[in-house]
Amino acid sequence: KIVKSKSMVTTEVDIDPMLVSLSDDMDILETDLAEFILQVADWDEPSHIVFPALHKNRDQIREIFAKKLGYEFIDSDLVIQNTYKKVLQELINEHGTDGFEQIENDANKNINTTSSVIATGGSAIYGAEAMKHFDSIGTIVYLNLPYEEIEQRLGNLEERGVTIKKGQTLKDLYNERTPLYKKYANVVINCQGKTIREIVEEISANSNIQES
Repeated sequence: KIVKSKSMVTTEVDIDPMLVSLSDDMDILETDLAEFILQVADWDEPSHIVFPALHKNRDQIREIFAKKLGYEFIDSDLVIQNTYKKVLQELINEHGTDGFEQIENDANKNINTTSSVIATGGSAIYGAEAMKHFDSIGTIVYLNLPYEEIEQRLGNLEERGVTIKKGQTLKDLYNERTPLYKKYANVVINCQGKTIREIVEEISANSNIQES
């Protein structure tokens, strides 16, 4: 097993081809997500010293993983936005939090797919019908992080389209949702202090996701 970190030196001194030659006999573990993306893309050349996958947009990255894993990636927030032709925050403003959660529940319960990874918004957990549906078609994975780390990552809640009620704090929302995440989850992954690759491997080990 070889553990590799992000480094342009490995490209400059032609270590990458050597790693390719060993990949059939040894596990090559990449600790940097951008370089991992390039390795999945048949060891594509990096385009930037700090952001090696800068030349890959989201659609291209999704295509890389879909091609290699044989899985389709579905963002349920985008399903909602494409259906209503509005961003999430506009829908929340128009319908209120309860109304939006019903919209989200209706959209999610009608996602019928196989060999797919479905990424939902955090408020999807309020849709009992949708969660029952997801449980019937696949494995529900809860990526668990402590409140402090979530607070740092979220930034402006209004720009992100978070369904938070008047007078409710982010900590209130965290305390309200966490028991629901645990209730519906088939698999709970503790993500604190782990690399993206470690999280992906743990998900794969605890579900039916396999590389094709």
